[in-house]
Amino acid sequence: MDDNNPGGKVFPDTTMRVESKEGLSLVKDAYMRQMDVMYQWPNSLNPWQAGAIKSIFSNTALYDPGHPLHPGKEGITLYLGYDKTNRPRLLFSLKQVEYIQYYINAMRLSTPSWVEYYQRRAELIADGSQESLAELEEMGEPNYEDGKDDWVPIPDMVLPAELFIKIEEIYVQSHFHLGKINKQLEKDSKIAERHERNGMALPVFDSKRFDDILSLPIPDPNANPEQEKEKEKNRQIQDEKDQEKMAMKVRAQKEQEEKRRQEDADWREQEERVRKHREEMEREAIEWERRVEREENGTGETLDKAAEFVDSEINDSSVNFVDEDERQDREKISARYHNACQRALIIAMYGGWKYFDSEENGPQQEEDVEGVMEEEEKKVNKLEKPSHLGRTVFVALSVTRWEKDPKVVLEVGWSAIYWQEDKWYGPPDALHTKPEFEEMRDYGHIIVQDHILDKYNGETRPDYRDKYCYGDSIPVPKNELKQTLKAKLQDIWKKGGKGPIFIVTHTPKGEEHDFCDVGLDITTADPDLHPDTQEILPDEDPNASNAVYMVNTATLFGAIEGVESSYLPPSPSNPHPLVIAGRSEKSLQHAALIVFGNSDERRKPTFVGNAGNDAFYTLQLLLAILFGSTLDELKAAYEEDNINPDFFKASADPTRPDKIEEDKVELVRAAPSRPPGLEGYIEVDREDMLPDDERIIYDDPDWVEEEDVIGVHYEDDEGNLLPLPHGPDHVGSDEEERTNVLDAVEV
Repeated sequence: MDDNNPGGKVFPDTTMRVESKEGLSLVKDAYMRQMDVMYQWPNSLNPWQAGAIKSIFSNTALYDPGHPLHPGKEGITLYLGYDKTNRPRLLFSLKQVEYIQYYINAMRLSTPSWVEYYQRRAELIADGSQESLAELEEMGEPNYEDGKDDWVPIPDMVLPAELFIKIEEIYVQSHFHLGKINKQLEKDSKIAERHERNGMALPVFDSKRFDDILSLPIPDPNANPEQEKEKEKNRQIQDEKDQEKMAMKVRAQKEQEEKRRQEDADWREQEERVRKHREEMEREAIEWERRVEREENGTGETLDKAAEFVDSEINDSSVNFVDEDERQDREKISARYHNACQRALIIAMYGGWKYFDSEENGPQQEEDVEGVMEEEEKKVNKLEKPSHLGRTVFVALSVTRWEKDPKVVLEVGWSAIYWQEDKWYGPPDALHTKPEFEEMRDYGHIIVQDHILDKYNGETRPDYRDKYCYGDSIPVPKNELKQTLKAKLQDIWKKGGKGPIFIVTHTPKGEEHDFCDVGLDITTADPDLHPDTQEILPDEDPNASNAVYMVNTATLFGAIEGVESSYLPPSPSNPHPLVIAGRSEKSLQHAALIVFGNSDERRKPTFVGNAGNDAFYTLQLLLAILFGSTLDELKAAYEEDNINPDFFKASADPTRPDKIEEDKVELVRAAPSRPPGLEGYIEVDREDMLPDDERIIYDDPDWVEEEDVIGVHYEDDEGNLLPLPHGPDHVGSDEEERTNVLDAVEV
């Protein structure tokens, strides 16, 4: 080895010697991470060994037909290992690594003399000239004894199989597919990290999620990208046409099947009516015969006793066929959901817990045994609360999708309410001991401009894309939709105090909304996002600064209707059974018409189906339910079918701006300036009514007007507070200016 190291460099001895087997265990199956093999292992080797490892494990070499790990067909077998957080890792087996170690030693790929020999052979073969071929025939191989003891050491990066929850085998046919799989594994790792960070259950990944990637054709490196794009576009158009034809065929089949089922149901209903009629007639005949027989046998006394027994059983309060406790529990669950939302809204109005005064704004707390808490302790407790605690932001979101393919987003609407601090820039006084917070609104409507011309609704759902009633719609490209919506939500979150975010939707029973394709990894089907299922309420959780929760106005309206709660059985994501508040079956338009009325055209919800309008009405419905009367009052009004829109505050008024009538100006005759009976009184100036010591005497030669403006400040163009000029230096110029002004007045 000294002859092959002309530079005299000293490399560390990488030979591992085991002097004792104490503490060691036999490992039958072990693996190494692909990233460790590619990037970490070479760092601990000398340059010749590192070069051999990098070359033989590169993506290009792995899929060469002559690679030692090649199984005799295109591709290579790798492994997927899932650690304790269910994060997937791409692995080589220890057997594969050991075979590569043997292959490098057998081929002397880490021996300098043999490496130079292989490089020179490759150069001559690539040249292909007569001189190169002649030199190739004359070349002799180096001594095979060189490097026979040069074994590449395996690093301390071997992971036993016991460290993984499960290990799957995956066959990758090209480095193109390997790159796609690595990107998918990065997404899966982020999902596992988020679940671990939020204390959620382990994510569940589909073992067949790579089938679509592995089925992709290997792109031709010599193909024209423009032609491939055109082919892909034509293929997509053809696929859409085929899907549309298939959908029409399926729809026709469904209509026929529905018609047949309806005919069968009508026939069965008719048979059931005939059967019940016959049974009723038979029962009446039997009852008549029995009654005649009882009258003949004189069993009246027995029948009276039986009737008394039945009446006592019916009137017995202990016999209750409806479980009253169960009904009360259902009401408590709905009230808990309503209370969690209303509580967060009220705390946010006052600027969060840091400025919420429980003695003024909330119910009085009971005094402890020793008396009232000391004032200093109250101040310390208020200072300990972070500023974002309770600064909840409410954002209603609505997404309109294409009726022929729900994956295609056509519109996105939002409507937000938050409370921003109204800062006081003047000197501190008794009226400004703590900041005031002003209600702010932010709402808008986005149209995905890629689908304006070729994708529209109208068959199964309305197409009100251009009917936004509360401003101008914003056209946004499809590839910028997620970024635009995220930037808007982040801006609202910052202005609202960086507290929890409540995403508000109206999702009736039987429907679910998923916002993953617009940039938010949330869904209405996840009970962990409900504000009332948390161990700590969102407005009290100091770690919920940027946490996202889901609020459903259909659930709030269901609390008014008295909808039964829902039972969620255990699942992989939710191992414990859960009882959540039930949802109303009424659509957004139906619920809004009940709450805001149908008679007033200014308040009547219109063009429901436009994403911007839906988001606006959803937020107004939330505010109407939480800001209006109490839940019990709303229940009573709903049971009487008498919900009056006057229940609700002006902040929940959905009046459209184009429906507001301008004030009409009418010309009227002015009344006399003095009431009757005071015509004879003489008007006097204010100075004549003041005492002598407060009266300003303009004729006094010693009086200077500038002395009365001492302490008066004004604000310059840059926002600085400056004192008003006064004193002897300014008396002459000001007096001259005042005289000139008076001279221009005609008396």
